[in-house]
Amino acid sequence: MAVKVVVKRTRREDRRHSTRYEADRSQRGAVLVGSPQEVIDKILLEHELFANERFLIQFSIGPMPHEKIMRSIELFGTEVAPAVKKSVATNRVKAQKKAQARSGSLQA
Repeated sequence: MAVKVVVKRTRREDRRHSTRYEADRSQRGAVLVGSPQEVIDKILLEHELFANERFLIQFSIGPMPHEKIMRSIELFGTEVAPAVKKSVATNRVKAQKKAQARSGSLQA
């Protein structure tokens, strides 16, 4: 009987951990996992919400094989970062043009 209680407690903890992980990896969660496009979308959402100018990322190197970690770093540098920079720059230019148009219409 005692073993079943321990197993049930462990399963409950696993479900709680799994639920937390799923929340963290969701669009509004703190963990960046998924395809390069999913990571891009999540970073841009955070930028839209917080208007952050810097982004710090840490790659977990625990149980993941070295080759996969290196591939993640490569994808971040070659696909994610350039796409985020381009989108942020484009949005910044659009916002500046919109502000100039507004200030021009106020002066008229």
